[in-house]
Amino acid sequence: MYTDDVYLHDIHQDMMIILKKFDAYCRKHNLKYSLCGGSTIGAIRHQGFIPWDDDLDFMMTREEYRKLQKCIKEDPIEGIFFQTYETDKNFPHDFAKLRLEGTKGREWIHQRVKMHEGVFADIFPVDNVKGHSGKFNTFMCRVLDFMVWFKTALFFPPKVWMYPFVFILELITVFPFLCNFIPMRTLSKWREKFFTRNNDKPCDYVGILAGYAKNDTFIPKSALNDEYMDIMFEGEKTMIITNYDAYLRHCYGDYMTPPPLDKQHGKHGYVGYVPFKNNKE
Repeated sequence: MYTDDVYLHDIHQDMMIILKKFDAYCRKHNLKYSLCGGSTIGAIRHQGFIPWDDDLDFMMTREEYRKLQKCIKEDPIEGIFFQTYETDKNFPHDFAKLRLEGTKGREWIHQRVKMHEGVFADIFPVDNVKGHSGKFNTFMCRVLDFMVWFKTALFFPPKVWMYPFVFILELITVFPFLCNFIPMRTLSKWREKFFTRNNDKPCDYVGILAGYAKNDTFIPKSALNDEYMDIMFEGEKTMIITNYDAYLRHCYGDYMTPPPLDKQHGKHGYVGYVPFKNNKE
């Protein structure tokens, strides 16, 4: 299920509110971040959003990410709900979402999950990865994601007609059945412990382990550096890593060439979308 194109303009406006608030907050608290993924491509290729994209992605080193968590506990971002597995018990991810208060909308796969909803931007922490464990690391990230995905699907199937199939799946598959008895927060803590296990060790690789893109879990440090510069995004100033070209080429190859028309769609599948009221005034 894809996001209806008719909503994209308003979703982009909502996400720009998030970007401006987040950027101002990070500069106020001397926190470093960068656009990542498709948002980086958008900044370079389109000077803003990829026209059909329906999300906004940031990344931070784990150290900066934890500083952000501490700052937000003491000084919340006005008008933004900082969503993590610690602030929302049913949140099934090990990265954070910045939810814009006064909006509604959730991803199709999460539409029955009882958690905070609203237009969002993702913040992915970046962790160290050992060179010899790249394939194993990617495999384990997917296994741990699979556990939480199953838990989310088993507890909150997106569609009512899926209930009998989910019940059958529970009966014949031990792995997801056992996941039902492990609290979501416990699973998330297990994942985070696995993701961060190499952060105090010298490593030549890093990864966005809490994400879902295979090419993001094993990136040479030379391609994802820890230096930042300002760049304009939809006419607003934001941050990006200085070595963005090496990062994008590693993850996407020829990122300046748009995908075929049949691939040009928002991937998150917003449902129940209600824009920020000021967008309609």
